[in-house]
Amino acid sequence: MAATNNIQRHLPSVLLQIPPLDVSRPYLQQIARDVSNDNVRVQDAGSGKGKGIFASKEFSEGDVIFGSAPWLVAMQHNESSKETTVCAHSHVFVGSVEQLIAKSLVNVIESAAALAAQGDHDKARDSDDEDGVEDEEAEELQQRMELINQHVSTAEIEQLQTGALKLPLSERMQLPEPIPCRGGCHALYSSAAAEEAAWQQQHCLLCPGTPAAAPTAGPSSSSGAGGSSTRSAASHHHPPHNPCGSGSAAAGSSHTGSATLDCQYGLEVDRASLGMFYDHAARTNDIFVLVAKAVAMTALRAMHILQGHQPMQQQQQQHLGVRQEVQQGGSSAVSGSAGAPGSVSAGYVEWGLSQLKGSLQGDHGTSTSLPSSSSTAACTPGMAEAALLEAWMPLSMGWKRLWWESVAVPEDVEDEQAFRQQLKELTAESLELMKPAWPGVAALFPALMSMEVWGGLVGMFELNNLAMAVPSPVEDYFLLVDGLPEPEKAACQQSTQKWLDALDKWYDVPAQGTGFMALQSCANHSCEPNAATEGEGTGLTAVYARRAIKEGEEITITYIEEDGDEDGTGKALSFKQRQAALRDYGFKCQCTLCLRDAAKAPKKPSRSGVKTGRR
Repeated sequence: MAATNNIQRHLPSVLLQIPPLDVSRPYLQQIARDVSNDNVRVQDAGSGKGKGIFASKEFSEGDVIFGSAPWLVAMQHNESSKETTVCAHSHVFVGSVEQLIAKSLVNVIESAAALAAQGDHDKARDSDDEDGVEDEEAEELQQRMELINQHVSTAEIEQLQTGALKLPLSERMQLPEPIPCRGGCHALYSSAAAEEAAWQQQHCLLCPGTPAAAPTAGPSSSSGAGGSSTRSAASHHHPPHNPCGSGSAAAGSSHTGSATLDCQYGLEVDRASLGMFYDHAARTNDIFVLVAKAVAMTALRAMHILQGHQPMQQQQQQHLGVRQEVQQGGSSAVSGSAGAPGSVSAGYVEWGLSQLKGSLQGDHGTSTSLPSSSSTAACTPGMAEAALLEAWMPLSMGWKRLWWESVAVPEDVEDEQAFRQQLKELTAESLELMKPAWPGVAALFPALMSMEVWGGLVGMFELNNLAMAVPSPVEDYFLLVDGLPEPEKAACQQSTQKWLDALDKWYDVPAQGTGFMALQSCANHSCEPNAATEGEGTGLTAVYARRAIKEGEEITITYIEEDGDEDGTGKALSFKQRQAALRDYGFKCQCTLCLRDAAKAPKKPSRSGVKTGRR
């Protein structure tokens, strides 16, 4: 028992370590091979920056450098889910153009009504800055309500929402019919295959259950075949948008005494406790939902490794970057064990076990008997840890620091210690709410339910996340109408123009979220990058060249806004503004632009302890 406790005490620190490049390179190069045909390679970037991505060929401006790599883990933001409807697995838009337009307008109406109902309560704020933000939001809502009342009626919006009113040529913008979550939560999917893949990969541990038991802002879910749940017809406020999926008969779901407790792939889940976890995330920070998705994915993969089979085939396909029916959630067979000798994860498992053994040897009297691999099906002491390392390997690629230690302190915060303590307490609250929801994960993989791993994952997403922005088909629809020849255009606009006027500049709002991609996390920052990311209608994200790139040149992206959007000026950020914006990433930028700007600035004494970025 003492040896087991010591293993669990040291394992979280091993999980938070970034493996050496010689250990991670096989996995990263497999992804690069699949998404770019070996057009890029991962190598040491020098100057203390850690690993970076380098061009293996020349690229011209506009060339795609990385293909549409699937997200390892991603989610739509709660605020975005109030205004747009996307598949909780692939993040493609679902429904119809009419429903999407109506949802956007209904969101404005309901938000304005909620704001009015709060009355003077919102005015009792402690911060002047927050008062300013609230005032801006109220003014925007008022402006949008005036546009809606001027151009369309609530009866027309309802007709558009229910399908009683059809817009001309909308049939040309065919979108997938939404598939609901079998567990009954609010997630929707683009196909039964997408729902099945989501359930197997994560959502069987994340679905909070039927709407009656669901939280006010939980994960989005859809339906699929099998499992113990029944399919129901059916993303901060508004109807909850739960990123869930549905399960397969292979899950072996069964009730075990509690009305909300069931077993998925050998792991017990308490649905009622999940609801409380989602409520907390909605009130505080929805990044905790992304952390839960990453932990669920890892625990399920580890269980399948322990059981000696690979039913989560699509998840492994995504880990390797294989793009097969990604937007539809399709899967194909994968042979062999992911941790078998010679596989991309074997080196990481061996490295992780050696790190754990080294830590244990530092504890006097601790046994260091650990398995050399996770290929044995029997769950003997140490086998769960080896399986967990193998399952964790894709997430090991991201640079991790504890959230409450890594985030930069806002300028208006006077007490830094209290601020960081508050972040730590929020993380602890989230974790403590999740522990009773996942008794199986907490029992078999306690390292995943530790403060170090929970807080380290939040920090990883803050430091390595990639914004997800899926272009709206509503924008494409109005562009279609605008591009029609006369007199067909004028005839269509008699029906469509009032809807465009009601939406005004908000007609092209994309679905927004955040996620993690192992290869893209290796891209270092530059304030004048040679590459950029771009969301696609498929729900995926590609990286393209902003200018000509030479063979052997490092591929860089920017981690911050470039045009002053953050300060509202619309102008390029100054050297000082850029450095301030990068504080959350824990490094002082030394790109060519910053070096030029620093040379022009008045000389100041250098500060010790400033680090360059490490990816």
